[in-house]
Amino acid sequence: RKERLEPVMMLELLLPVMNALEAAHAAGIVHRDLKPDNIFLARQPSGEAKPTLLDFGIAKLLDTRGGSFATNTGSILGTPAYMAPEQAGGYKDQGPAIDVWAMGIIAYECLVGSPPFTGSSPAHVMLRIMTETPPAVDTLVPEVPEAVARAIEMALARTPAERHQGMAAFRSALRAAAVRQPACLQA
Repeated sequence: RKERLEPVMMLELLLPVMNALEAAHAAGIVHRDLKPDNIFLARQPSGEAKPTLLDFGIAKLLDTRGGSFATNTGSILGTPAYMAPEQAGGYKDQGPAIDVWAMGIIAYECLVGSPPFTGSSPAHVMLRIMTETPPAVDTLVPEVPEAVARAIEMALARTPAERHQGMAAFRSALRAAAVRQPACLQA
């Protein structure tokens, strides 16, 4: 309902989702279609909104030996604006890093008000994902703490090896950013 969220609200909403994804990854499951539409805010009796991750419809079990799964080369599954470059390119080996990327896109969108990659068609969006680097969150919204922006920037690294090495590492980077910041993230 809001165009963009304050960093503290973004963390309150996304950290529980990141916990769920970490558990899924530990069980050998990659979601593959993370997007805001798949994060439901369930109203608790206390009135608090509890984020819940939904729609594991295109989830995939990981190969427990290699930590990735092989999809048919050229197969593209997911929502274009949230796809990692390797997912948009239809590359064969994909793993938890695609969920780290998508969570980075969602965090970016929460803070900026729109996803970093848009276009006139799904193919245009995927081309931009594969060839462009988005502007840093803190250059678009200066009140976003630098450490939060850098954590999101790392999640959006072009190659999986340069991203946070798992959802727990991304979550930890965001939590560490919150600890280093004054009142804006300490609510």
